[in-house]
Parts: sequence; structure tokens; C-alpha cells
Amino acid sequence: MTTSERNLLLRTTVLGILLTLGVVVAVRAGWLNALENWIYDRRVATCQFFTPPPTDKLIHLDIDDLTLEAMGTWPWPRARLAYVVDELRLAGAKAVGLDIVFPEPQAADYEPRQGTTEPAENGGVKGVFDTIANDDIFADSVRRMQPTLVPLSFDLQVNPSPRAAAMLAESSADLELTYDEVDRKLAQIHGQERGNVQEDQDRYIQMRRLAMFNRVLDLLSRKPASIEELRALLLPRTDPQLTGSPQIRLLRGEYDRVQSLLSLRRFSRSVPDGLPLFLPGNLAVAPTVVLARAASMTGFVYYQADDDGVVRSIPLWAEHRGFLFPQFGLALACAQLNVSPADIRFDQDRITIPVKGRADIVIPMRRRHFNAIDKDVGFILDIPWFGTPDWQTMYDPNHRDYRQHWPLLQVWQAHELSERIITNNRSADIALESLLTTLGADAEPQLLKLRGLQGRYDDPDSRLPIMEWARQYLETNGYFQIYEGVKYEELVRQEREARKALEDAEAAARDPLRKTPEIERTVEDLRNKHEARNDEIKFFSALQLIKRLPGEVRALKDQLTQERTRLRNQVHGRSVLVGWTATGAAADFVPTSLHAKCPGPVVHGVIFNAIMTGEVWWRASGWTTLAITLVLGLAVTAAVARLSPGLATLASFLLGVGYLFVNAIVLFDYGNLLVNASGPLVAVATVWSGTTLYRFAASIAERRRMKRIFQNYVDPALVDHALENPDAVRPQVREVTVAFTDLAGFTTLSEQLQAKTVEILNEYFTLMVPVMAEQKEPIIKFLGDGIMVFYGAPRSREDHAQAAVTTVLKMQQALPGFNQTLVERGLPTLKMRAGVSTGSMIVGAAGTKDRIDYTVLGDNVNLGSRLEGANKATGTLTLISQRTAELVGEEFLLRPIGRLVVVGKTEGVMTYEPLAYRNEATEQQRTLVTKTRAMVDAFQRSRFEECLAAISELDDFTGPSPLSELYRSLCEKYLKEPPPDGFVGQVVLTEK
Repeated sequence: MTTSERNLLLRTTVLGILLTLGVVVAVRAGWLNALENWIYDRRVATCQFFTPPPTDKLIHLDIDDLTLEAMGTWPWPRARLAYVVDELRLAGAKAVGLDIVFPEPQAADYEPRQGTTEPAENGGVKGVFDTIANDDIFADSVRRMQPTLVPLSFDLQVNPSPRAAAMLAESSADLELTYDEVDRKLAQIHGQERGNVQEDQDRYIQMRRLAMFNRVLDLLSRKPASIEELRALLLPRTDPQLTGSPQIRLLRGEYDRVQSLLSLRRFSRSVPDGLPLFLPGNLAVAPTVVLARAASMTGFVYYQADDDGVVRSIPLWAEHRGFLFPQFGLALACAQLNVSPADIRFDQDRITIPVKGRADIVIPMRRRHFNAIDKDVGFILDIPWFGTPDWQTMYDPNHRDYRQHWPLLQVWQAHELSERIITNNRSADIALESLLTTLGADAEPQLLKLRGLQGRYDDPDSRLPIMEWARQYLETNGYFQIYEGVKYEELVRQEREARKALEDAEAAARDPLRKTPEIERTVEDLRNKHEARNDEIKFFSALQLIKRLPGEVRALKDQLTQERTRLRNQVHGRSVLVGWTATGAAADFVPTSLHAKCPGPVVHGVIFNAIMTGEVWWRASGWTTLAITLVLGLAVTAAVARLSPGLATLASFLLGVGYLFVNAIVLFDYGNLLVNASGPLVAVATVWSGTTLYRFAASIAERRRMKRIFQNYVDPALVDHALENPDAVRPQVREVTVAFTDLAGFTTLSEQLQAKTVEILNEYFTLMVPVMAEQKEPIIKFLGDGIMVFYGAPRSREDHAQAAVTTVLKMQQALPGFNQTLVERGLPTLKMRAGVSTGSMIVGAAGTKDRIDYTVLGDNVNLGSRLEGANKATGTLTLISQRTAELVGEEFLLRPIGRLVVVGKTEGVMTYEPLAYRNEATEQQRTLVTKTRAMVDAFQRSRFEECLAAISELDDFTGPSPLSELYRSLCEKYLKEPPPDGFVGQVVLTEK
């Protein structure tokens, strides 16, 4: 591992650790709560594979839209609810929970007694009426049905604002102070100025009511007192005759609320010591006093939604003025289990319900922070939801039927059958009384029996023998035959005619001019006839009623028996929860993890189910979440730091999905253990994305750094091409041009300079690299004091030979200036020799897996190196190969040097010395080329004497040179010893 790789590994690891710690801080600070709630809801809705069937010990009796449509709009007369409770008692309900608060007394209703009323002159009704005391009837039914739970409604008790607290203190001291008086006191004593008047008045009303409640509660807690006694004590300046006084009305209301609360305190318990804070409850609504006294249990109702408005948890206990009250669903479950809430045992993180004859039920509790009071409240239960968003099907394992959710109408129908029997019995009494009175002495015993049944209208069997006797008697004596074929409408018509005749006669009798004894006798006769017609209609109606009533009574009796049998089969031994589910304003709907709108009774039912089935959720500690977050964050850090990007991504994905599966299915669904998922998942995502992005950025930075370094040797465009096209650096055979340069005399210079040699060499490279880079996309390699540069790879270019030759020429042109600096420093000058070769070469990356180099290989490469060395023998500065000359001959003035056989080769290669661009060449250079070509051509044609003559001419033109001396020696040799056949004029070199 290289140093840069170790540094990248270290930095990636440090970054991953920092990101993980950042997620841990976010978890602790609650910044991920919204995401956690979203995951929580998805987990609750989808992970129910191991959820056991719900309890069958609960029936929801819903006041739904169907019930309201059939029974009328709310509020109903409470006597109706009394009849429903009575039916549930007859059906054998184990307990009844009324999830409805009845805070106000209900006025009595008046029902006309059948057969005793008639129209009044003012358009009303006169006669005998029965009083229906709704509250008393309801309370009696609750008292008969044991146990019946009635609820208390709590709010969260928060500390009032300073102004509200001051208002409370002043109002408590004097309950008769008006708003203006309180406002002046606050300004004078406390220096408080009111803000918005309407808001301040509303605040005053709230504080005055609370002050009245506190004073009444304090007094009645000490000893009982009548409302008159309290009025005299608390409102001494208020005229008792002013019954409509706001203060007196307020006193009456709070007096009733306090009496109700004190009555329901018999079901509470004291607050144990050494436990977390219980929910501080503030009494919002209490039932009527008569209902509170009739109840056999109570429980509070209260929902505290999370910050997003969704109800996911609920307090199972609330404390009000030193008394603990159980949550409504918990109280109902205790009633089902025959357990008193006072026997429940408390621990720091659980409650234990002792159940006789079975194992204790342990319910996990947790703490939750309430922002409104800035405190942690204990004994909070995570609501163990089950089912689907359709709460009506939640008790059906297949989620299709409305199992255990009934409309209250189903129970009311049984009562309606009972009412119809009562109505029929009342009608029967009237008909039988009329008939039996008419029948005389024979019916006297039956008439006495009938009168002995007065008030017993709900007994369908008691009147049947009397009705049967009357029917048989009438049939035996031919009464049915007498009226056979007679229609009721005909009798009514005859009665109307008789009444009309009577009215005309009475009108005539009232006229003094027409009044005679005959008229008076006529009136009397017509009156008797009219009464006879009335009696006949009554007799006929009673006759028809007696004829059909026995059958109807028997049918109603059978229906009632069947309905009550059905109810008993479904209700017996079960608790019944009566509550609102209709869409009206009276219903309390809350959003939950499963439901957009969930009725409050459903929440209580879920609490009941959790206690009965033991299907409760335990919550892991916050430290568990932090530990998992750390482990997953560090695991992803290790994966990204050690593995390739692809494998690291796969590993991170598997870690995230694996944890999500374990969290949702194994821990939550199977193990009923709530472990936060947002922290670990965010850690996986954050650490992976952060470290991967960092490594990507680091690789880009490293790439740029290498590019900057590489640009000193290679054209930037070529670097970009190689980076963007990795295949371009794979080994391949291609025609390229390579140039080798070397410094003649550098060894002598280095001996003189010693350690400063590198400094001079760097200056030389600094000068020459830009020259080479001018031709674009060179590949440059330093070879000691020499340089190898090639063109045409990795990006192909047609002018690779031209670029190489141009580079060499310009390097030669740049060298005199460099030598001038050496002379100025007292150093010897340098000469640069160059060899250029073009041909097929292997180009690409070569090396080991740990280190590679982009280079060229092949005979043509070696040829370029040998040509650079051949300059020593020929006395030239630059030599190029035949193929190079073919590609550049049109652009450059090339001096032929000869067919050289360099060291390591057996065949000669025609070589040339480039002198200048052809269009820039001087006449002297052109002459040099001509004279040199004459020498070389003569030698290659084996015309050695002609060659010697050409050498002489060349020497005369340039002076003696190593090249002419080389050719002279060879010509003289071959004149003495002619070359073998097939001589092609090759010059064999023996030194590199």
C-alpha cells in the first residue's frame, strides 16, 4: 500500500467516524424524529405477519351514521341509552364502558298515557301524561349493570402564563371580581398591562372558572355543603334572588363538577412515591352527579399527539390533585379481568396486573417528553396497533367482516321489539276493558284479572289467556258473524252522519225561534244514536284488535326471544364499549399510525386488546439505538475504506436492508421490540454517501495532481484523452515516431559539478520539455541526461514523424542559448545528439500490477536509440530513419548520411540528417545536401574513386569532418580489397 493510499484510508476512516458521531448527535437531539415517526408508521402498517388474533372479549357498540339515521339525531333522551344498557345486562355483558361524557343534566320528557288524551281547544293535547326522568332512568340502568364505566375527560395541566396566574390568584381571593376590577388590580399591584382585549377577557373567564372550581373542591373536600351554603360563603355580595347571575350559574356548574369528581374519586388511588412523573391531568369534563354516583368504575380519556399530530402512544395513568386515575381502556380491561385498578403494581418501567387464576400481566411503560410542560412523563404505552386502515374490520383476521363492531341499532332493535309488546299490551288493555265491560257478568272474572295486570305491560304472556277467552266468547256468541263483512270505513261514515245530524239539531235547539220540545227530544234521540255509533266503532275496533292481537303478541314474543338469544350468544361474558363512530361533530377522531381518522373508542379497544392478549410492545433504550448506529456507521466506513466502490455500495446496501429487515420483522413483528430505525439507516446512508463522495473527490483531486505532474511531460490534452479512454493505454501495435536525445560532454560536466549536476540537468529539462510539448501530446521519458519522446500514441495522429523531427530541430535551436548560460558560469558547453525512428512499435502500459509505465517497445525503438549513438561516428547532431524521411521529406531539407548498420543490427538502414524546414533552408545547406548526396550515392554504387573525389569536394566546402573521414577510410579499404558481391553501400558501425 502506497503512502497516498494509506493517507486516503486514514482520512476516509476519520470522516466515516465523524459522520457516524454526527448521526448519533442528531438522534440524541431529536432531529430525526420526523423520519423515525414515518418509519414507525410504515412498520406498524406493514409488519403484522406474526401478530396474533385479537381478543374476542370485546364488543364495540358504535353510535354510527346508520344508528343515528334510524334513532334520530343526537342528543337522544338518555332513557334510550338506559334501555340499551338494560338489554346488555339481560344479554350477560361482563362490563359496559360508556365512552361518552354526559356533563349536563337532561330535562325530563313527558309522554301521553295511551287512551287518556284528547285534543284541547288551544290546539294542544289534554289528558294524563307520564313523566320520563331521563337522568334517573339512565342512572338506574347503570346502577343495575355492574360494572359500568363512565369516563372523565382530562387535559394536560400546564403552568399558566404570568398574567393568567395573577388573574387566577386575584379571582381565587375574590370570586366576585369583574374583569375590569381584575385588570386594574393587575396593573396596580403587578404592573401588568393587558394585550389583546378579547384574548385577555377569554383568559379571565378561564381563570375565574378554575378559581371557582378550586375553591369549591377545597371546601367540599373538607366537608359536605349545600350550594346555598357555598353561595353565601363564596359569593357574599351577590343577591341570591338573581338566579341568572353569571357568578351563580358558574357556582352551580362547578359545584356539580366537583361533586361528580369527588364521587368518582372512590375509584382512584393515591400516588406512590419514588416513581416517574404521572401525567398531570386537568379536569376538562365530568359526568353528571347522578351518573357518577351510579357508576361502578371510571377511567380518563386523553390523547397526546406527537409533533406531527399523530397519536402513537397514550398515558395509562393520570394524576389529578393527588389522585391517580386509570386510562379508560385499562379500566375496562380490569373490569373484564375482575381486577381492581387499585391492585395494580407499579415499577419504574412497567405495571403489573395481578389476575386470579392466571399469570400476572406485565405491561411495559416508557417515558415521553411533553413540550407543553417541558417534563418527561412516565407510564406511557406505545399503542400496539393491529389491522388495516379500515378500523371496522380490525378484529377479523381476514379483514373483511365488521366483526366485533356493531351499530348500536342492533341492540336498540331488541328494545324496540319489547316496546312494541308493551304498546300492544296497552292497546289490548283498552280493547279488553271495553269488550269485557260490554259483555256483562260473564266477563266479570276476566275483567278483574285484567285490572290486576295494570302496569305489567312488558309481560307478553299475562294477557294472552284473557284475550283467548274473549275471542272464544265473542266467536261462540256470534259477534264475529254479526260484523262479518262490515267495514270500519262504513261505520265511521255512519258515525259522521249521526254527528252531523246531531250538530244540526243542537243548532236548531239553540235558536229561540225554533226551540220546541220536539226539537229537544230529537236532539236527545240523535245524541243517543251518535253515542251508540261511537260505542259500535269502539266495539268493532276492539273486536278486530282481539281477533289479531294474540297472533301479533306471540310473533313479537318469538322475535324478541330470538333477538335476545342472539345478543346473549354474542355478548355474554364480554365487555361492551359504547362510543361514537359517526361522522358527526360529537365524535372524537384522531389520526394514528394506521388511520387518517380513528374514533376514540377504537383507541380504547386497542388498549383493552393489548392487556387481554399480552400483545404489547417493549421499547429498547436509547443507548441501544446509539450503539447500533455506531456499529453500522463504522461497518460502512470500513466497507468504503477497504473495498472497491461497487463492493462498498453493495455491502452498505445489504447492511441497510438487512438492518431494516431485522428491525421490522425480527425485532418488531416477531419480538414485539421497538428499536429506532432512523438513526442506523441514516448512519448507513450518510456514511456511505459522505465517504464515497469524499473518495470520489479525493480521486479527482489525485487525478488532477497527477495530471499537473504529467503535464510536465505530456500534453494535457493527451492526459485527458488517456484518462477518459482507458482502452487507449492497453498494449497495441501502432506506427509511431520515437526520438532519443543525449548530451555529449555531460559526463565531463558532471565530474566538474558533482552534486550540482542535478541542478544543471533540471535547468536543461525545464528548457527542453516545453519545446517538446509544443508539438502536442508527446510522451516524454527522462533517461539520465537523455530524453526519449514519442508521438502518435495513445491518441493517433498522422503527423507524428513531423512532430518528432520538428521537436529535435527546435531543441537543437534552443541549446545555444542554454550553452551561453553555462559559459557565463564558467562551465563547458554541451552538444545534443538525437536519433529519430519511425515504424511499427508496441505502445501501451507495461509493468507489474503495482507499477506500470506507458512506453514503446520494439526494434524500431532500439533503432532510434542506436541512431542517436551513431551521431558520434558520423559527426552529425541528428539522424533519422528511412521511414521517418519518407514521411517528412516534403517538409524538411534532409541530408543523406548513408545506409548505416548500427550496433545490434545486421541490415543497414538509410539515414538522414534534417537540416531545416525546406522552405527555410539556406543555399549553403542545400549545397551541403547536394555534395553529401554525391558522396553517398557514389559509395552505394561501389564507385569508390568517384566517392573519394566527392569527399574532396565536400571537404573543400565544409572542411574535414568525421563523416567524410569515415567514407574516405571505407573507400580506400574497398579499393585495396573490393567488397563482396551484393554490396549495397552499407556502413557498419562498431560502437554505440
